[in-house]
Amino acid sequence: MSSNFGPGPAAYMLPSQFDKGAGRGPQYSFGRRTGKKTIDVVGPGPAAYKVDNVTRHGRSDGLQFSILRRRPIKPAKIRYDFD
Repeated sequence: MSSNFGPGPAAYMLPSQFDKGAGRGPQYSFGRRTGKKTIDVVGPGPAAYKVDNVTRHGRSDGLQFSILRRRPIKPAKIRYDFD
């Protein structure tokens, strides 16, 4: 004979813990809804950019020259000493 003299496990009418929240969503959120779909705010696709002269090593343009003379190299205005 058992030494327990209390009611058995079937005497307690506890609610079931299985599938308790199946009918509702989570009680938290990660952010606000903006109302706009993500598709509408995405920028132009890859076909919108002209990449004909770009290779895996960089731009395929040649060297660019100018007829203008170079300006003399001077320190920036912040580097002048105003003593």
